[in-house]
Amino acid sequence: MLPVSTNGLVAASFIDAFFTSTSATCVTGLVVRDTGTYFSQFGQWVILFLIQLGGLGIMTLYASLPVIFGRQIKASQRRMFSAIFDVENYASLKQMLKTIVKYTLFIEFVGASILAMRFHHLWGDWSKAIYYGIFHSVSAFCNAGFMLFSNGLNDFSNDWIVNITIIMLFLLGGIGFVVIYQVTNKWSFKKLSSSARLALVVTLILILVPSFFIFHFEFNNALGGMGILEKTLVTLMHVTTTRTAGFNTVDMASFGNASLFLFCILMFIGASPGGTGGGVKTTTAGLLFLSIRSIFTGHSSIECYNRRVPNDVITKSIAIIAIAFSIITVFIITLMMVEQASFIAVFFEVISAFSTVGLTLGLTPELSAFGKILICLVMFVGRIGTLSLIFLLGTDDRVENYQYPVGRFMVG
Repeated sequence: MLPVSTNGLVAASFIDAFFTSTSATCVTGLVVRDTGTYFSQFGQWVILFLIQLGGLGIMTLYASLPVIFGRQIKASQRRMFSAIFDVENYASLKQMLKTIVKYTLFIEFVGASILAMRFHHLWGDWSKAIYYGIFHSVSAFCNAGFMLFSNGLNDFSNDWIVNITIIMLFLLGGIGFVVIYQVTNKWSFKKLSSSARLALVVTLILILVPSFFIFHFEFNNALGGMGILEKTLVTLMHVTTTRTAGFNTVDMASFGNASLFLFCILMFIGASPGGTGGGVKTTTAGLLFLSIRSIFTGHSSIECYNRRVPNDVITKSIAIIAIAFSIITVFIITLMMVEQASFIAVFFEVISAFSTVGLTLGLTPELSAFGKILICLVMFVGRIGTLSLIFLLGTDDRVENYQYPVGRFMVG
């Protein structure tokens, strides 16, 4: 809200400053004020600082404090950290946290260098190129979706260097620090944990399959007038960016309803556990698919890469999806009551906010003050994560000394 944070004579209002801070900390990317023109360079650095903190993760920072100060933590906290960071014991968390920071800074530096050189080639201004390279590299790796370009990346829709660099940054950020840590230490797919392998396979499927449909759905619509190579690049960008990155090279409102609904599914699934993105996570969706497959194949247990999936993990996965769906439903209904907007615009907006994607059909700048507060709440809940919410609201595991007789229940 400081006057020095904006380019105008008037400081940002509380609600706009609060919305921007929430969107940056939750690495969402929804904006009510244009980042590149409304905010000064000082304001943009504040936003970038919040993006970096949010990208590393509130849970990562929270987990770091006991490690840094050498304090003991509760058993419930140990369970939570073990589940979120996929570590067998809390002792190995210290090395994991160091690796997270190291890889974050290294990947962002490489991305910033490539983007800066490309921007300098286009503009011939090193100071601007370096600044824009740093900002968009951090924003991309953290899956934030904040851009200094007023029309997004529309001017770069056919620029392979910019697109591929941005895509690789937010894919590396979204795949999860746990997966990166294992891949760089084991260098073999078979040596990775079952969870890491599942995350990689589901990520690949969620890139290839939707790309085929979007390419055909929008061939003569949003992709009309483009060459085959540009159509392919734009398709790849939007299929990958909807999984929580928030960058776009084509106006999202130009896509047809079928594509928008497919994008909503991708946004709902989101990134992988331990990454900078949101959503219910790729492994959760993968385990749900495996549980459905076990029903059709008649297997009594659910298996993944020669490992049996514990029943409590399946139950937790179903609970995560059910809770996420319930939260989204409540906020969609509430936002429909207070905003004069189409259903698809509200539906898209809420899922984008919950999954910390940052894409919009143009509704965000038109929101009322109450609508902005609602979206802030959705972003906050989405960034905390449904799993963390379960740990927060749930109770410690209870040892039950009895069991009731098995009952018969009709379903379906």
